[in-house]
Amino acid sequence: MMPGKRNQKKIRMRLNALSLILLFSILFLYYGCGPSTIAPLDMTIPIPDYVKSVPNPATGYSDKLDNLFLESFNRGWQDFKAGNVGKAESVFEEITENKPGFFPAWAGLAYVRMLKEDYRSARRYFEKALSIRSDYLPAMLGLGVLYRVMGDPLKAYSLYGLILEKYPGQADARIQFDLIRLRETEKYLLLARRYRQDNRIEPALENYKKALQYVLKEDFIYWEVGVFLLENKKFKEAIPYLQSAVNIKPKYPNYIKALAISLEQTGKVNQAKEYYKQVLDLNPGDETVRDDIKRINQSITRIKTGSKGVSSINANERITRGQAAVYLDKNFPFFGEPDGSETGIITDIIDNKDNVAIINMVKRGIFEKYPDHTFSPKKQLTRVDLAIVIDRLIQNAVLSSELNQNTNGLYLEIDDVPLHSPSYQIIKRVVSLGIMNLDKDRKFNPGRYISGREFVSAVDKVINLAQ
Repeated sequence: MMPGKRNQKKIRMRLNALSLILLFSILFLYYGCGPSTIAPLDMTIPIPDYVKSVPNPATGYSDKLDNLFLESFNRGWQDFKAGNVGKAESVFEEITENKPGFFPAWAGLAYVRMLKEDYRSARRYFEKALSIRSDYLPAMLGLGVLYRVMGDPLKAYSLYGLILEKYPGQADARIQFDLIRLRETEKYLLLARRYRQDNRIEPALENYKKALQYVLKEDFIYWEVGVFLLENKKFKEAIPYLQSAVNIKPKYPNYIKALAISLEQTGKVNQAKEYYKQVLDLNPGDETVRDDIKRINQSITRIKTGSKGVSSINANERITRGQAAVYLDKNFPFFGEPDGSETGIITDIIDNKDNVAIINMVKRGIFEKYPDHTFSPKKQLTRVDLAIVIDRLIQNAVLSSELNQNTNGLYLEIDDVPLHSPSYQIIKRVVSLGIMNLDKDRKFNPGRYISGREFVSAVDKVINLAQ
């Protein structure tokens, strides 16, 4: 029996030893690795500066909120500002589940998701809060912060502008609105001017337009864009920008004069005349403007009058070959007399004053007779006919070499005229010079018939170049 008792004693000693080891292990785990050192599931995270300055979204709305949920929300917001984001999120979610109309909780959730870089959810929650209360300022400001964090300054700028309309004295919105406006305007203006120096018209214009998205009443920017378009013969495009500059600063002669030039170049001579008069009222000593008004008056007189018969031009009616020939013979400053070269027989005109003018234009090479020996004086002029006539007038006025030097580098494509067409380079040249413009559909439309006003306007532009 003794050996058995001895064995039992050994077994008990071993069990006791194991128990002690287990006890020490538990104590070690509890005191050595327990709650004081193991990080909780809701770890604190650093709060960025743009959130630190955010006031409690319930501030100022307590009288419109349920007190029971308000207390809970305030505790959640304190957790959020302390960096206990997980705990705060649980509180906000519980409130939205039990009280969906408690709009500050949606804003709180939006801030939580913003910190987690879940921007899509953040935006959705801010918008949810605003759907409950459209003038809820904390959600509007939060959405502005979100747009800035996402790198969308234009949306942030627009939103801050909306906030300032509803809350004119809101300091945070004012500061951010002004900062974004100045920073983005300067950035795009620098890019536009760089492209402008490199003669890259389209990217320069694109960046000018981006800069103008942030402009309030900076008249000089509208002026700069308008002059840039004016220099590049984009007269129609220049008008709205120059008009904006004039609207902002209506007593500035340079703005008004540039607008008048653009209007005149697009055939709006009556409007141009009125603006030229405004310039003269502001600056009576400007003799060039006085000459501009005189020239326009002469142009208007010429288009309204004329002898009876083929030479009579109506501004709004289509012009014929005969009318155009007579008008040019009377009004264009040709060099010398017709060279007297043989015109051959022209079978469809009779010997009168108008037909002498037609023969003169054939002798000068401005018009041609047809292979069947007819001139067709009543045939209406198309835009391609006008382009050819204008090009020949330029040649006659000995302007071609100088003007070609100014237009060779201009980038321009005429999409609706084939490259292999004999008239392609002619059309490209007269459009590049600004004597003719593309139509509103951005096409040349070579087969479209022209009015008397279009013809006289184009001829006057050549006369101005010649002078």
